Formats: sequence, C-alpha cells, structure tokens
Amino acid sequence: MDTINDRLFEIAETLFNGNLSNFAEAIGTSKGNMSNYVRSKEVLGSKRLSEPGFSFLEKVVNSLDIDANWLITGSGEMKKKSVDPSLFNTELLTVCRALIANYQQRDEVMAQLISMVKQME
Repeated sequence: MDTINDRLFEIAETLFNGNLSNFAEAIGTSKGNMSNYVRSKEVLGSKRLSEPGFSFLEKVVNSLDIDANWLITGSGEMKKKSVDPSLFNTELLTVCRALIANYQQRDEVMAQLISMVKQME
C-alpha cells in the first residue's frame, strides 16, 4: 500500500467487504465523507481522493483498533497487537519482585552502615 488512502481502502476491503457505508458508520462519519478518502469498488478509476485529516484518522484508529503507525506509514500490521493480560501481569510481578529484593538489599546495607557509623562515634 502506497498512501493513506490505499490503506483506508484496505481497511474497507478487509473489515467491511468494501462496504463504505458500514465503514463510515463504524467510525462515526458519513458515507460521503468516507468517499472523499476511500475509493469504492465501483469507482476504481480516475476519482481524485482527498487526504484525511487528523480527526478522521483518529476515529479510524480508535474505533477499529487499527495500528496508527501502519495507517500513517504502511509499516507493520493493520491491527494493533493485543497484549495478553496474563503475560503483562507476569512481567509486572517479576519487576515488582526485583524491586522488592533491591529495596530489601538496600535496607540491609543501610542498616550495616548505620551500625558501623554508631560504632565509630
């Protein structure tokens, strides 16, 4: 895909079987507005397309869980990668345990330092 318009067309084809009315409804815009940016199956020829603005692109990304980087640049995958919450929780627990161990070690070292300073006084 070369342009944002091409990628919007790909979204229409992939998620809505090319139905621009359904695509427009899904993101909360009119079919006319959608037609300004996306070439329908029937109009694949000479129609010049407008470039969509930020608010339109934001609706596409947020309403359809589309990866913004893909939509803007064409790099990566169309859909955002979903994160398995259980993996996130496991990683979070690992980081928390490491922090706790670090703080416990720090507290032990501080206790030793305090003891040494008291002995020196």
